[in-house]
Amino acid sequence: MQSTIAVLGRDIVGITFHNSIAAYSVFQLLWLKTAIKKLTLINEYNWNDLDKTRIIYDLPFIEQLHVVETPIWDTADELWDMIATCPRLEVLYISGQQTDKWFFSWDRELMHYVLKTRARPLSLYFHHLEPHKKLIRHYFQHANLKLSFEAVEIEYIRNRYTKVEFLPQEISKFR
Repeated sequence: MQSTIAVLGRDIVGITFHNSIAAYSVFQLLWLKTAIKKLTLINEYNWNDLDKTRIIYDLPFIEQLHVVETPIWDTADELWDMIATCPRLEVLYISGQQTDKWFFSWDRELMHYVLKTRARPLSLYFHHLEPHKKLIRHYFQHANLKLSFEAVEIEYIRNRYTKVEFLPQEISKFR
C-alpha cells in the first residue's frame, strides 16, 4: 500500500479497512490526513496502539466516517472531541459501538460548541444501539445535528482486506 500512496496519494479519496488496520504502522497511516474524504472501519478490534485510534482525529478533508463494530469512543466527550477536529465531516455512521450508561456522562456544552461552530450540519447515524436509543434521542439534540437510527449502505469487503478508492481517472489526469 505504501508504494500506491507514494505514486497515487493525491488521487486517493477513500479507504476501507476490514480488520486490517493493525497491519499498518502509525507512520504508514499518517497519509490519511492529507486528502482522504471517506474512511470506513469495519471490525477493527485490534487497535493495540493508542496512536492508531488517534488517526481518525484531525482529518481536515474527511466528509464521511463509517465506524462498524469498532470500539473507539468510551465517552461522548471523546466522540465530540473527534468531531471537533474534522471540520468537513458531514456523515458519521456508527454501528455496533459498545456503549454503556457512562458513555452519556459527558459535557453537553462541548457538543453544543462543536455543532454551533460547524459550517454545515452533521448527519449522525447510530445503528444497532437499541438499548440507548432513548438516551441518544434525549441528549443528542441540536439545530445543526441530523440524527438517525437507520442503516447506511456501506460496501463490506473481505476480512483482513483494505480497499482504496481513487478519484475518477478523467478528474485525476487534470490535477
